[in-house]
This record gives sequence, structure tokens and C-alpha cells, in this order.
Amino acid sequence: MQVRQSKWVGWWLAGAAAFIVILATPFLLESVTPDGHDWERLSSISQTYSAVSVLFSAAALLGVVVSIRHQAKQTSIANEEAHRAWHRELVLFLVQHPELMPATDAPRVPTTELQGRQMAICNLFLASWCSDYVLHRVNSQELRVTLHLHFRSALAREHWARASATWRQTEEVDSNPRSLGFVDLVDEVYAAAVAAGPGVPPEAFYTPPNA
Repeated sequence: MQVRQSKWVGWWLAGAAAFIVILATPFLLESVTPDGHDWERLSSISQTYSAVSVLFSAAALLGVVVSIRHQAKQTSIANEEAHRAWHRELVLFLVQHPELMPATDAPRVPTTELQGRQMAICNLFLASWCSDYVLHRVNSQELRVTLHLHFRSALAREHWARASATWRQTEEVDSNPRSLGFVDLVDEVYAAAVAAGPGVPPEAFYTPPNA
């Protein structure tokens, strides 16, 4: 972030310097022009100077537009990250206090308290990966690898079987093509994992201590 800020500061300083040069040019020309100068020649110089000034003004305006657009994008990213952070903290709080889970949306199928917390963690992982994908922190290939490992878990598969429809409805309302692309990609990797064979059940993740 500091590198980007330094870059934009450099552009602004360069633009300001060019603007000052443009403003000072007529006075410099007048100060160095001797008496009896050629008015026709100076008129041509003035016309050329005017054209250059227009180009510099257009470039300066374009720089302002680009800068405003860049700042708006950075603000949007910051808001997205703040929202994701808030959601993450809320989910972790509910996992630590399962008695508050009924205050959220009710599960569509019978679920134990432990399963509810496990599903919440699965959803939290997907939300984090979705944020990274939407913000272009990861590409499709990287996401495929992550999802392939994720769906080795039978619990992760069960979660997506339950939650995929809700995810799709939410992202369709959001109308962000990249968010909807994330759901499509998750569906694709999930289907491939199911076709490849059964997932690893929770009880098989860890070997017994005395094994």
C-alpha cells in the first residue's frame, strides 16, 4: 500500500511541476525576447504553446479521473475487507457460544450442536476464499487446488450440499460476476470430488492417541 501511495505522490508532483512550467512559459518567453522581435514567429510559438497546454490539461484531467477511480476502488476493497472481518468475528463468536446459534437462521435439516459449529467453520472458510477470489488475491487455478483439498472432507461436502443453493441465491442478488463465478467453481470442484469417491469422515481425520 505504501508503494502505491508513493507512486501516486510521484505522479502528482510531476503533474504539478509540469503545470507550473506551463504557467511560467509565457513570462519566460517575454523576458528573453529582444526588442524588434518577429511577431509572426511569436504568434506561431504561442499557438504551439496553446496546443501543448491543451494536451497537458487533458493529461492532468485524465490523471485526476484515474486517481479518483483508484481511490474509489481502494475504498471499496477496504469496505469489503471490513465487512468480511466483521462476519468472521461474528461466526467465531457464535462457534464459541453455541447457545446463541438459535438467534441465526435455522438449519434446513436436523443438526446437532457440534455439526452446527462445524458447518459454521466450513462456511467461514468458503467466505474467506470467496473474498480472496473477488478481490483478485487468488486466481481460478489456485482456488481449484484449495477447494480440491477442502472437499476431501465428507463434512465439507455435506456443508456445500446444504448451503450451495443459498450461496447461489445470495450471489445472484449481489450481481457481482466474479462472486457468481466463485459459486460456479465451487459447484464444479464439489461435483468432481463426489464423483471421485467418498470423502474422509470427521472421525477418520485423526488417529487415536494410542494407535
